[in-house]
Amino acid sequence: QCSNQRHLPVLIFLLCAFLPVSCTDVASITTMDKVPRYFWNSFMFDFIDQLKMCKEANKNFMRCECMQVYDLKGLSRAQVNNDAIEVIKMANQITTCFPETLHCLVIVNAPGFFSFAWKLIKKFIDPRTASKIEVYSSEKVQTKRLLELIPATELSSDYGGSGPTQFELLQTQARRAYEGSRGCLSELMYVKGSETKFEFEIPANEEMNITIHSRSASGATFSLSKETTMLRSMDVKPPDGANNSAKGGHVEPYKVEISKNVRGPGKFHVIGKPIVKSSPGYFLFVGDRFEAKQ
Repeated sequence: QCSNQRHLPVLIFLLCAFLPVSCTDVASITTMDKVPRYFWNSFMFDFIDQLKMCKEANKNFMRCECMQVYDLKGLSRAQVNNDAIEVIKMANQITTCFPETLHCLVIVNAPGFFSFAWKLIKKFIDPRTASKIEVYSSEKVQTKRLLELIPATELSSDYGGSGPTQFELLQTQARRAYEGSRGCLSELMYVKGSETKFEFEIPANEEMNITIHSRSASGATFSLSKETTMLRSMDVKPPDGANNSAKGGHVEPYKVEISKNVRGPGKFHVIGKPIVKSSPGYFLFVGDRFEAKQ
């Protein structure tokens, strides 16, 4: 978050970069009927907090608006699917209840195919809202436009400004939300066949709490190792006695904590193996990073 020339809060969403969460990832931790709750919470609570921060920084701030920047760097054609369109529809239904809160939306790093996708997406957006949206594919053009809207000192250096990088901002936000937090590591694992492997590092003076989220009805066995040493192995599957009615191989979301306080430094890897070989599934690895306790 930063502020623009009119001292409005600027919200930058990294849709595919530092937080590579797709609709498939989301489906591992929730169901589509619960997605609207996120958007309601954003408007009813988060947005209010952001406005209060702007008011504290500028006593003349009066407008209940915000500017948004969507960074599409790394977006693939596969991510613009039916689930993604459905989420856009839900978001639009809720944002129409707050018609004057969006000052403008700037979409940057749009891939070449997005022009076609935008024509489709635009049909589901309120015309008045659509008129406030600008789409850019050229880095030179989008940088010029962003600097017209946002002071260079406020704009991230990732977008041509002199402010902190988005990674640094994410780290700062994580520390504000959770004492000692250093952010989060996430990876969507499609477990099928013999095994699926994910490798990561934990630096010195840092530790991680690891949780696996899923809606797979059959589950999978996950093992955590540090280099060649096995640290833990356990099944990630729906809890016993849960009232789950599997549809398309999916049940209600569940999560299993694999390990707590995994301390660095070191190279680690997680291996997932399907409990039922003929039943592959998606599993979302989430590693909450913290400063190591002394």
